[in-house]
Amino acid sequence: MKSKKYTPYLYLLPAAALIIIVFIIPMLRVVRDSFYRIQPGIFSFNGLQNYIYLLFDAPTTEIAIINNLKLLLAVPVLLILSLFLSFLFFSGIKGGKVYQTVLFFPKVISIVVAGIVFSYLLRDTGAINHFLESINLSFLAQGWLSNPRIAIYSIGAVFVWKELGFGIVLFLARLTSIDENVLDAAKVDGASWLQTLVYVIIPQLKGLINFFVIYHIMIIFAWVFTYVFVMTGGGPAGMTTVIEMEIYKYAFQRNLRGVASAFSVLLLFGTIIFIFLQARFRKRMEG
Repeated sequence: MKSKKYTPYLYLLPAAALIIIVFIIPMLRVVRDSFYRIQPGIFSFNGLQNYIYLLFDAPTTEIAIINNLKLLLAVPVLLILSLFLSFLFFSGIKGGKVYQTVLFFPKVISIVVAGIVFSYLLRDTGAINHFLESINLSFLAQGWLSNPRIAIYSIGAVFVWKELGFGIVLFLARLTSIDENVLDAAKVDGASWLQTLVYVIIPQLKGLINFFVIYHIMIIFAWVFTYVFVMTGGGPAGMTTVIEMEIYKYAFQRNLRGVASAFSVLLLFGTIIFIFLQARFRKRMEG
């Protein structure tokens, strides 16, 4: 009997071992390295100096954090568009399957490929500005990636374009499982499609919405590096740099692995705190 009691844990051992080797041990090593000065030929303990440097002396830390926060504006935009379009397709518009395929296609494209394509489309002499000029809207033409004030928002727009299809498929799959009697009751009561969406559909999607928001917050803080690296390289003049970009530069360009490790630890705890606050806010709204 005792052997049967521990049998489930034996099945979990391979997965647990993999998690420990791939995630836990490297994470503990990064935490350890964050308290050391690590440069070629140097490995010495320096306490909290790496953190102090990042928080008070590093010139790009504030810019990187602010840019990540700016990119978070893409999350509510993505959520609203995903909900609206998924409900539109669920309502059975003509050609819905074709539109779904077109909108989901960007999700299967490599971020590197998408970034390279948009770096050409959004340049000062790119196709988008060329198109605006051809329809006499040259006043709307911008340096989408060369203007420091709007470059980070251009990256955010590409992020929305890339992730929109995933959101539509996710919410559409959940919509198909909603009890049709509830929707029929809303129709009988004379609810418009917008009222049905706001007062009937969305309350039943709260759990999925929470997952969707947390998932994309994690992407913004931890996986947006590729977009920035390919499209702008952190420019112009470092104004589109993000936390991941700074970690990469400290580790591989400036040979300050201890500082890079400290920034990684700050990113980890910052993400955890942000997700915790979002969960608390959601619970308070539901209460």
